[in-house]
Amino acid sequence: MGIFSRSSGSESRASVRRPGDLNANLHLLGGPGWEDLEVAGESYHSKEIARLFRSWGMTDGGVTMRVATLVPEPTNRYDKNAVKVLVDGALVGYVPASDAARIKAQCARVPRGNVAACSARIWAKSAEGDWPARVTLAFSGSSERERDFGAEEASRREGERRWDASQAVGKVRGAWWGQQRGAIAELKRQGRLDEALSLVDECAAAAERVAVALGERPDPWAAEQQSVILRKLKDPARELAALERYAHACGSFAVPDTIGERLNRARVAAGVSGEHSSEARVESSNDEAHGLVAEAAPRPGVEAPAPLLPAAAWYPDPSNPAILRWWDGLRWTEHTAPTN
Repeated sequence: MGIFSRSSGSESRASVRRPGDLNANLHLLGGPGWEDLEVAGESYHSKEIARLFRSWGMTDGGVTMRVATLVPEPTNRYDKNAVKVLVDGALVGYVPASDAARIKAQCARVPRGNVAACSARIWAKSAEGDWPARVTLAFSGSSERERDFGAEEASRREGERRWDASQAVGKVRGAWWGQQRGAIAELKRQGRLDEALSLVDECAAAAERVAVALGERPDPWAAEQQSVILRKLKDPARELAALERYAHACGSFAVPDTIGERLNRARVAAGVSGEHSSEARVESSNDEAHGLVAEAAPRPGVEAPAPLLPAAAWYPDPSNPAILRWWDGLRWTEHTAPTN
């Protein structure tokens, strides 16, 4: 399908006016039985084509579908049947000499006050100051996806940057963390759940590092595996902590539905209501949160927090959501505080 609709028959008339189309109504040529034509002489009009692409914001070239106007040029000294091809008022070439007489005759049938036109596919690329180009008159109604070579190159460079950044922080035991999925699956199959969990914990940490480096939401796979393994190990407190950590790492990004569902089930299993979750407390004022921390300090001599467990802070008591209990980064302590 072209960029405009066609009525039945071989020709149609467009009542809209377009910039650069000689400020006239367009009478569109083409339809069933028409063949596309390659415009001749684009190389002689590369400067005009370059200006067009720059005006369209495609400074490195690309592929675009536009409307071309067809204007007979009886004063042409080389061919009395010559038909100019204009795009946005700029000359981009001519109808091939072998087809000029036929297209000129079609232009002559256009009602007075109208200009013959058709869809045109334009390819051009900036190449060290030159602008090789190819213009196709799409009389058949054929079309092509729009491409901006500058945007594509920028996207490619951004992809390389993201790859380099993620590789720099996303490795676990010498390989990209995602490559550890097979090893984790095998450890689970063999029932070596503690080893599987240790590897999954490292992968979850790596996924978080990658997310920070790229400014995006962490991949949820490792967090889902933590939930699965910890549920098998019947450790609801650690499962909840791991899922809460992932939810916190999402920041302003939405938590995936799969994680949200697991998180809700983990809260129920741990006896924590959603309204008293750490996620809800994050939304409370920083002053209030700092005040709670200052009221009671964790016990001295506690081991360093295990990777992927929440930082030391006040959290709802798993057995009594009406109070807060101090999590020292590794386990629950005896320190408690009121929720308000």
